Amino acid sequence: MKMRKLGLGILLFSFVLSLTACSGKDKKQTESSTTKDGQTTISYAIWDSGQEPGIRKIADKFEEKNPKIKVDIQVVSWDTYWTMLEAGATGGSLPDTFWMHSNEIYRYGANQMLLNLDDYIKSSKMVSLSHFPKDLTSIYAIKGHQYAIPKDFDTIGLWYNKKMFDEAGIKYPDETWNWQTLKDNAKRLTNADKHQYGFLAPLQNQSGYYNFVYQNGGTIITKGKKSGYDDPKTVEALKFYNSFVDEGP
Repeated sequence: MKMRKLGLGILLFSFVLSLTACSGKDKKQTESSTTKDGQTTISYAIWDSGQEPGIRKIADKFEEKNPKIKVDIQVVSWDTYWTMLEAGATGGSLPDTFWMHSNEIYRYGANQMLLNLDDYIKSSKMVSLSHFPKDLTSIYAIKGHQYAIPKDFDTIGLWYNKKMFDEAGIKYPDETWNWQTLKDNAKRLTNADKHQYGFLAPLQNQSGYYNFVYQNGGTIITKGKKSGYDDPKTVEALKFYNSFVDEGP
């Protein structure tokens, strides 16, 4: 039986246990190995060495309950992680389980490189998509089928320097702040002579302008997989974000 690779947001070991026996039947499509005594080793690729200790603890607990299975955690730096996956996808040697970014899921899932998890989720006593926000699980669903389960999600917040606020006599941000309040106070906090800038507006999507676009009701990619950059609300948000640079010193 030919098994496609399982791209999990987190190593859900109840799934790994059931999938290993299946995927082992196709040597070209899996890196897992089984010895003569029935010992199986499965690979699990991640891109963050800082999270390896926590993942290792989970793997150790899993191995205690399943002594015939060993988990080989493979840490690959972000810079080379996607090159590794692309090479594995081309050569049929993807890791058994691996982290999958929301920006990449469609390319892998739509091209049938990932395992359809629907039946496994339905039969699992451990996993329920209801434990996650729907907007999060839907990212990993393609044409009505689930191809990954969220491991976590990033929370983007507005950080501010209390010392700078105190020196400028500005009250700390609260729920009354809006975009105009943000810009007005950013200007007050800016001192070009001291190379001090009131707001950091990096040209980054996730930690930058995406947040303004979505807060404004704009769209990056529509449900129909079309570009949302011509959406008036998206354009308005991008213009506002760019104004911090245009109107700066």
